Amino acid sequence: MLIGPGNLGGQVDLLGAGLLLGSSFIWAFASLLSGRLSRPASALQSASLNLLCGGALLMTGSLLIGEWSHINLAAVSVKSLLAVAYLSTMGSAVAFAAYMWLLTVVPANRVVTYAYVNPVIAVFLGWALAGETITANTIIAAAVIITAVVLITSAPTKPVTVSTPQ
Repeated sequence: MLIGPGNLGGQVDLLGAGLLLGSSFIWAFASLLSGRLSRPASALQSASLNLLCGGALLMTGSLLIGEWSHINLAAVSVKSLLAVAYLSTMGSAVAFAAYMWLLTVVPANRVVTYAYVNPVIAVFLGWALAGETITANTIIAAAVIITAVVLITSAPTKPVTVSTPQ
């Protein structure tokens, strides 16, 4: 609903939608699986390993498809460098460490609800800070997302047992 064109019956980029759904499925699967696998005791170390591996894979992919030949360093502004620095620290390192820690103390089905709420927050911030237009599709999608989060978080869950390393 959020990635589609202006009307709900329009054409959607199937590759983009498939990649979006596939990556969301893999993230949710890995989050649920993380409760059964051993991981570093430190949430920061766990987040660091995940981010370094992901960054290495993305760097390799960008090298393979030739993205580096399109970089124009003269077009990079101080504002954009500061934005990347902020997103790299707060949006990635700090947020991901908090996410990894939450997976150890809260049921995974509750932790992964951030993925449903974040798009709604992004749409609101786009409207409030960048003057983006909110359409009927946007409101319908937000309602669906919020309903899904309510259903997920209100479902009964088993308590999480945290094991300490020996």
